[in-house]
Amino acid sequence: MLAVLAAVLALAAPAGAAAPPSDGPPDLVKKAYAAAEQQRYCDAVPLFLALHERAPHAKHLYRAAEVAFAARDHRLALDLYRSVLAAYPSFEKARLVNDKVRQLEVLQAKGDIGETCPEAARVCGDWVVVPGEQCDDGNAVDGDGCDANCTLTSCGNGIHTAGEACDDGNLADGDGCDGNCTASSCGNGIAAPPEECDDGNAIDGDGCDRGCVRSGCGNGVVGDGEQCDDGNDKNGDGCDRNCTRSRCGNGALQDGEECDDGNDKNGDGCDAGCRSTRCGNGVVSAGEQCDDGNLADGDGCDSNCTPTGCGNGIVTVGETCERGHGDPKLALLGGGLTFAGAALTISSPVMAGFGAVPLMDHAVAAQAIEDAEARAGDDLDAALVDAGTAQSIAADAKRRWETWGAPLMSAAAISLVLGVALGGAGLWLWNENTAPPPPPEDPADEERIP
Repeated sequence: MLAVLAAVLALAAPAGAAAPPSDGPPDLVKKAYAAAEQQRYCDAVPLFLALHERAPHAKHLYRAAEVAFAARDHRLALDLYRSVLAAYPSFEKARLVNDKVRQLEVLQAKGDIGETCPEAARVCGDWVVVPGEQCDDGNAVDGDGCDANCTLTSCGNGIHTAGEACDDGNLADGDGCDGNCTASSCGNGIAAPPEECDDGNAIDGDGCDRGCVRSGCGNGVVGDGEQCDDGNDKNGDGCDRNCTRSRCGNGALQDGEECDDGNDKNGDGCDAGCRSTRCGNGVVSAGEQCDDGNLADGDGCDSNCTPTGCGNGIVTVGETCERGHGDPKLALLGGGLTFAGAALTISSPVMAGFGAVPLMDHAVAAQAIEDAEARAGDDLDAALVDAGTAQSIAADAKRRWETWGAPLMSAAAISLVLGVALGGAGLWLWNENTAPPPPPEDPADEERIP
């Protein structure tokens, strides 16, 4: 045991001798060597291992094995010696390490496993990283990479360090300290409820406006292309829902307007004054001769938007009739005459066709007689027979023409003349005594909101 202690003490640096800077953090070097000098071997083992982790040198791992051997923790010492050989096969004391390995293997073969170092209580700042710690730099200084709670310096580790406005130990947004370690507020770059967006600036029209609302009409912020923005989509309150000031012609329908198509053009369905295009809206548009804003008759501009007078289709004071306001019985008579005239006109060519049948038969028979006369030199008997037959047919055709053919042709001509006359008279009576069709329904009564 004295030999082991002597070996450990020989490896330990004298109290007044400082290790080279390359050996690792000076505070850790000093603490590890002090534990070895004070024979706190079980404390020294993790310190030398921590030193080896920060400054990988064979001597640090070797000294960890030596103090484990001095503490009589044979199992740990054997593992550490073997680690030295595995990690540093050319270590200058490799022969000595091999001897220690053989010695410990013999002891374990005899059942001598030595003692086990007790698990020391560990605290943040003792240089030894244990479960639950992310790092341990041996101090309680914040912002140096490893903070006083042994977590890596970063937003969300619960330590308020330089560059952070706050740090509540999490990366949740909207809990007072957001995930970028700035106080929860509009403009910190974190969109947390009730914010719609947060782009980290107070510039309007870039997608996220002041107040952390998305750029657009109705967000309460006047952006490019907007005349106003009162934060709602109500019309007629001074700023309409298309972000234009309330007025006729801004494209937003409001109380008192029949329509609003966003222009002052008349006759396009919505006229000036935001009234639907129609007779009686006070605006003279295509097809109208006047428009006094009402549908009263006899006041100078009648309900069909024509000046009051005879011939405008409106019966007013001093008039007993007007086209479109005649006798319904005459209108019915006109319809009947029109129908009768059409029937006579259509029947005329039919009668003429029937009347022309005897004429066509007579013409065929006359042609047959000529053909028979032409064949008389070849076969006189046959020609005489054919000529006799043709003459008989011609005589019958003449009789039929005189009996009913000629009268039918005359009747057809009379029917045509009479039909045209009756049809014309009927149409006149109908037009003069039938009201003109009402103007088409104006579709402009529907809302016109872009």
